[in-house]
Amino acid sequence: MVKKCEIVPLPSWTSHTFEKILGSYGSFHDACLKLKQAEDTSNIESSQEDDIGIRRGQSTGDQPHPPDENNQQVAVVPEIPQPVIVQEDFDVEQDPKLFLATAADTADIKSLIEGIFELLERQAEDIREIKAAIHTLRANSQGGNLLPDYSIIPPLPIAGRLELVAFEDWLKSSDSHKKLLISYLSTTGGSNTDRNTRQVLLKLIGGSLRCQINYTGKGNKVALENLEILKILKDSVRTRYPVANDDEILGTAKNWFKYAPKDGEDQ
Repeated sequence: MVKKCEIVPLPSWTSHTFEKILGSYGSFHDACLKLKQAEDTSNIESSQEDDIGIRRGQSTGDQPHPPDENNQQVAVVPEIPQPVIVQEDFDVEQDPKLFLATAADTADIKSLIEGIFELLERQAEDIREIKAAIHTLRANSQGGNLLPDYSIIPPLPIAGRLELVAFEDWLKSSDSHKKLLISYLSTTGGSNTDRNTRQVLLKLIGGSLRCQINYTGKGNKVALENLEILKILKDSVRTRYPVANDDEILGTAKNWFKYAPKDGEDQ
């Protein structure tokens, strides 16, 4: 374990067998210390293992540190490779099931929303019928002198085609609904038949729907001649102006729809 140097060993030195060369050191004292360390802890590497460790460190780009005063080798910690994260992109063409699931979910949501609106419409209709029944009972109990309850009339003016269909169904469902609406519209002002007709129409029909109605339904529009509200219009105007005839009321109504503002705003 003594490093080769200029001093020649004495003839009296005894020879010993060995199993492993632990390393070479500058003095006998240093070699003894390393031997004791190896015997106590078994935490020392041979020169061959040191060389292998140094070569491994150099292969990864790490430079070996110079030995200290005791000629100790510094252990090189190998660099741990970082895991590679692969981002998966979903392609509808490669995975059609994904598209089908999304379309099915969208259809379910749409169906659910439509069902909710239908339920709300039925509830609103039930509430109006209950109010009408309560109003009738009160009127009968007080000798028919109770004022009409106009709150059961659907929202006016009618905003669009869907609302118009619902309003027509409400009118057809009961004659009392027609009488109630005529009573409400007959309170509309106007100094003559023509002006009164226009004011009643403004109460009934919203600006957007007005642009979508004409008398015959030409041009994919709604036909006024087939609507219940036309009969309501005539009866409402005649309630205020009994001498008004159908031709006069109808002529004003035709012109009112014909010259509707294109932007849908009532003037």
